[in-house]
Amino acid sequence: MDLDAQRAELTRLGYAIVSQDDREIVATRSAWYPDAIATRLRSVVFVRPVTVLDMSIVTRDRARMLAEARELLPSVLPRWLQKSRAVVAVYLADVVDPEARAFCVSPQALGPFESLFYAAALDRSSGASYYWQGAPLWGGVYFSKLRFLVRRLTGPTAEPAREPVSVFGVVMTVVVALLLLQAIVAFVYLAVRG
Repeated sequence: MDLDAQRAELTRLGYAIVSQDDREIVATRSAWYPDAIATRLRSVVFVRPVTVLDMSIVTRDRARMLAEARELLPSVLPRWLQKSRAVVAVYLADVVDPEARAFCVSPQALGPFESLFYAAALDRSSGASYYWQGAPLWGGVYFSKLRFLVRRLTGPTAEPAREPVSVFGVVMTVVVALLLLQAIVAFVYLAVRG
């Protein structure tokens, strides 16, 4: 299958293509998001055409992709410190079996402590895309960005070509910044007063 459209979209969105052949595209990007409490999200995207997507493929790929993502985007931060790495698997399937479809549309458990695995599938026989459309409370500001990416990679879309901005994330960034500023002012005031 020709993956040129997906490669072009990943490049347009600022992803670096790590590898590409007729079986898979692997791309990475690290970006700061001021609308996500100024957090840096590191993401690895795998775009893979398959004939029939079933859970055996997803299960095998999940382990492989999480391990490969750790190698592609290593972190010097300790494992227990908050850091984020999203592994996005986009399957372009001739047919998606019901179990794989159910997995893609369900809330997916986090991977190892620092990683999130987000699977999505395009069923070319029906033209339907399957991916979780919810958002968890913790880390929810990222999911609109992940859904945007999945929609851009699974087919033509009329939606804006820019990533969405999280209003909640902007509000939380401002609140955290004001709290930090208040703490700094209080510290300086106490230091000067002696």
